[in-house]
Amino acid sequence: MIILFFAVFIVFVGLIVYGFVVKRKREEAMADLAAQKGWMPLGNQPDGLRQYLPLYLQGLGEGGFVFQNGFTHYTDAFDMAYQATINDAQIVFFQYQYTEYYFEFDPVTNQQHERSETHYFIVVNAAVGNTMPVVLLLHHSFLSKLTSFSEHTGLQSLSLEGDFNKYFDTYITPDSQVDALTLLTPDTMELVINAANGASMQIAGQSIVLSFEKKYLTPNVIEPVLDGMTKLITNISNKAESRLQDTE
Repeated sequence: MIILFFAVFIVFVGLIVYGFVVKRKREEAMADLAAQKGWMPLGNQPDGLRQYLPLYLQGLGEGGFVFQNGFTHYTDAFDMAYQATINDAQIVFFQYQYTEYYFEFDPVTNQQHERSETHYFIVVNAAVGNTMPVVLLLHHSFLSKLTSFSEHTGLQSLSLEGDFNKYFDTYITPDSQVDALTLLTPDTMELVINAANGASMQIAGQSIVLSFEKKYLTPNVIEPVLDGMTKLITNISNKAESRLQDTE
């Protein structure tokens, strides 16, 4: 029994060490790429990075920490945050995660058991020059389970033509359908679909934010995303500029 305990303990410690080493290698790879590209590290302080989160990820996981069963559980965290300038666009990207803690009733034991679930994202936030209407595109994933999303945000759903509704739930501010459709043309929707696997997007004010469910931020992951994001920024910015000129 004692031998089994120590064997399990050694395996547990080994997994922790392995996870730490792998994470360190990812951080070093990202730091090397950032140095080559001239990206600026931003640190990982939540207070400075939460502003870059899209609306649909804000306030999840309580945005801080909880103290339960003698341990401090952080409900959200940021990692490997960088700022890049690509084609004159200021882009901030980082790894983001949040954890939900809840109790689940077990009918067998007739007791409540604490459960937790952690969600991982890569977030890419780009600043643009033109002010744009609020448009949220939620990929058909766990985000789509937020059935009361529009009720809590004052937004309304919008159905689009073609196959786009197979990929996204679309939300806009009331009475902004014309402006939203000016931006969401078929070529834009194709760019969004191809930007990243499982991506969701927010257009609002002077920023475009892309997020997708991915546990690990690596050079191989972020480089094609930034390339797709650059094309998307150019596409939407051009449409926003044309819309502005039409209204003048």
